Amino acid sequence: MMMVEATMDNPWGSGAPRVSIGLPVYNGQAYLGHAVESLLGQTYRDFELIVSDNASTDGTEAICRTFAKRDGRVRYVRQAHNVGAAENFNRTAELACGEYFRWAAHDDVCGPRLLERCVEALDANPRAVLAQGRAAIIDPDEQVIATPDGQENTELLDPAREMDSVDPARRFYDLLLQTKWCFEIFGLIRRATLMRTHLHESFYGSDKVILASLCLSGEFATVPEALFYRRHHPASSTGMKTASQRHAWIGGDKSRKSARLQCLNGYARAIREADLSSWTRVRCYGVLGKYVGQFQKWSWLRAS
Repeated sequence: MMMVEATMDNPWGSGAPRVSIGLPVYNGQAYLGHAVESLLGQTYRDFELIVSDNASTDGTEAICRTFAKRDGRVRYVRQAHNVGAAENFNRTAELACGEYFRWAAHDDVCGPRLLERCVEALDANPRAVLAQGRAAIIDPDEQVIATPDGQENTELLDPAREMDSVDPARRFYDLLLQTKWCFEIFGLIRRATLMRTHLHESFYGSDKVILASLCLSGEFATVPEALFYRRHHPASSTGMKTASQRHAWIGGDKSRKSARLQCLNGYARAIREADLSSWTRVRCYGVLGKYVGQFQKWSWLRAS
């Protein structure tokens, strides 16, 4: 029997794990430890955790090296210089070797059965390209401040949507017109499908463009339990107030093209590249037209 040797990019050799988790981080010492602990404590064990350190200047490197020494599933890589969030996110996906892939944020927490339940959901539905547990919101001290079925802080959660619909145009509608937070970017994704997208690009909002491509490829399965705990705190990327801050964080190109226009181009490209019937493609362009017609969305185009 032919043996596949381990390499730097695939240390597992022929025994590659079924799931890869990519955790990009920059100066994340405040919350990183608990995020990693919640991943290593998953009931589903057949995974690798790829941590890509974007040249952090705080205690992030020491934390990562401690975990890598303690647990063989942790692979730590460090960028020589800050390459921007988009490239750092992509690097973890490019290094992955699992059938399924999930991005993880350094400041979020995962319930212990998140991977187990998401793997079950993808295994049970070959039409699904992504599976995600329902989200709850925690504050900096990990107190729950919003739940899927709660009445408080509902502005921190997306409404119920039909991302599991068999109709691609319906999924596209709910993504473009009903989705603000894009928590699905931290879902468990079929890696082969993800790698056919353009991954994260150098403009703020490209995560939603990835989701647009994915939702036109297949259904998003939702695990009914709240297993994903998204941390809401002032230093998160969603708390950035200016276009300059967002541009610098993502690693934007020097052209400084409008992020809104680049997102719009990305959505149109997703429709063009998707394997859709002619009628479904027309309907998706109609959804895009409705999105453009929401003129209030363009009021901050000047600040994109």
